[in-house]
Amino acid sequence: MEKRKVLLEKGMGWIAGKSLGLFIRIKGPLSLAVGVIGLPMAVLPLLLSRQLQRLTDGIFLLMPGQGGTAEPVVGALLFLGVLFLLQLLWQLLDGYVQTRDMYRTQEYIKETVLGHVCTVHYSYLENRDDFHSKIAFADAYACQEAAMGIRGMFAAFYQLVTFAVAAFALWAVHPAFVLILVATGIPAAVLSFLQADETFRHRTKWSEEGAMSIHLYHLCASTDHGIQEVRHYELYDYLKAKWRAVADSYLHKKNRLVAKHLKANMTADFLRSGVYMILLLATARMIYQNPALGLGTFTLVYTLSDRLQRAIGAILTEVMQFSACLSYMKEFFSLEEMERDEEDGKGVKDEKDSKDGKDKKDRKNGKDKKDRKDGKDRKETASSLALQEIQPAKGAFTGGDRPEPQIPENPSAGDIVFEHVSFSYPGTERKVISDLSLTIRGGEKIAIVGDNGSGKSTFISLLTGIFSPDSGSVSIGGLSMEEHKRALRQRISVIYQDFAHYEASIRDNITVSDEERRLSDEEILDLARRIHVEDVILEQPEGLDAILGHMSEKGNTLSGGQWQKIALLRAVYRSRANIMILDEPTAALDPIAEAQLYRNFSELTGHRTALLISHRLGIAGLVDRILVFREGRIVEDGSHGELMARRGHYYAMYQAQAKWYQ
Repeated sequence: MEKRKVLLEKGMGWIAGKSLGLFIRIKGPLSLAVGVIGLPMAVLPLLLSRQLQRLTDGIFLLMPGQGGTAEPVVGALLFLGVLFLLQLLWQLLDGYVQTRDMYRTQEYIKETVLGHVCTVHYSYLENRDDFHSKIAFADAYACQEAAMGIRGMFAAFYQLVTFAVAAFALWAVHPAFVLILVATGIPAAVLSFLQADETFRHRTKWSEEGAMSIHLYHLCASTDHGIQEVRHYELYDYLKAKWRAVADSYLHKKNRLVAKHLKANMTADFLRSGVYMILLLATARMIYQNPALGLGTFTLVYTLSDRLQRAIGAILTEVMQFSACLSYMKEFFSLEEMERDEEDGKGVKDEKDSKDGKDKKDRKNGKDKKDRKDGKDRKETASSLALQEIQPAKGAFTGGDRPEPQIPENPSAGDIVFEHVSFSYPGTERKVISDLSLTIRGGEKIAIVGDNGSGKSTFISLLTGIFSPDSGSVSIGGLSMEEHKRALRQRISVIYQDFAHYEASIRDNITVSDEERRLSDEEILDLARRIHVEDVILEQPEGLDAILGHMSEKGNTLSGGQWQKIALLRAVYRSRANIMILDEPTAALDPIAEAQLYRNFSELTGHRTALLISHRLGIAGLVDRILVFREGRIVEDGSHGELMARRGHYYAMYQAQAKWYQ
């Protein structure tokens, strides 16, 4: 909110300064050097016009009776050729730099947009504050418009020099020429600004319609998501008709706007061309009345009038377009206002303060004494100390030079505590979690069950810091998830219900959960065997090197159950975690694989604290506690035997499933 306040208070002047500073950094030394060289090159049009004037006068003097010689004409031709060659080389260099700057600007903006997507609070990904449209708009238009606007401002500096020298030369011919050309260049610039502003407003207005058109097109052209259903129900004609209706409406509005702008531009161009012809006729009349001016004056006016007219138009147009570009940049900079998931550099530096009641200085002094006592020369931050204290679960599989993980000496390190937690999704008032208080001790095995929409997955999202409570607090090992999100997530290994499929090798799909861990291929296979998912690897001819996904060379994708086995292995591979969360881990598994997972549940989770969410209650007998969710509350809490004896909601759920297997 502070950033939003700053942006509104600073206004467009602040945005303009920030934009210029940003793009000067993006341009880099080469572009800036070329820009400096370009300033004297802006004088070339005047030099060319002067040489054409001399050449014209020299050729006229070669006529019989005029007494001219060929030497001035040859000299003017050679000098003119050098100037043309120099101008051509400059245009090529300038074109290269402009194209390079355009790509660098687009790359920066796209990378920044991607960075915002990866770091904003998760609630935005659920389309809070129309986030998806803002990202799509910034990605589609901010890159192009910002790059063109900034490039235009630098071009305006060159045009300003060209305008000055051309105006000086034409003023000597007749001051009225300069005033007329300037006056007729203003309407075109105003039109440019109005059109850019109108285009911006319509783009923001039509962005959702354009996005829907793209969405419907991809539904028709997709080869992945839902393709079987589209093919089975023969939905192509239906989807194409909907796409055509949306696309036609979108294109009709867009074409109507373009036609409107084209007519206005043609009127402005006609005005400029008419004035240009009037100036040439006036020049011809001046030469007729005063032959001493020479035909070269006509050439001078002919070339410089066009140059000055284009220069004044370009200056005003680029300034106006830059002003319009600021609207796009404001939208781009507004992404910085959004709430972050967690700022860089935050960790658990206050952990020992919360445990021991000591301040940072006491903790640092204590650490230094311990370092000297042990003869160590490393400098650790308080965050590092906190992370060292919380070790992964004993029984995790290690490799390389990483020491065998041990059970934390602090028995509360794996404790999970919810205190009066309530939560509603952004934009809604219904409490998905309502005043929930719960303690899970380190090492406990917990099953979380309940009806659809009862709050099970939301509970996990709060535990992992994906969402923040509206009220109450979530802590792990005495540390607040809200304050120490990044460090606490290192303790958690999780398989979400909608887990990711990475277009990469099997090895990368596994090791991505813990890039610092180094295991040999045999150690990864041994880990897979111990949780009985090795078949997915062994079935591939290339083993761990097999590339998965539709974009692989062989289109080598896996079944849903095979992907789920890879996800299980990825979760177990994360050695630093002492909490494991499995959200519907058997949803895509066949009954035999599901039974195998249940049999190996202890091996899979080790001494970690384990939370398993499932609609299937076959796991119930293997856990220490069962939490029964209903309408955002825990209505029952106990072992399988205890809950069956109570004959409550859990009993009814279990009986409803059991009868199908009896």
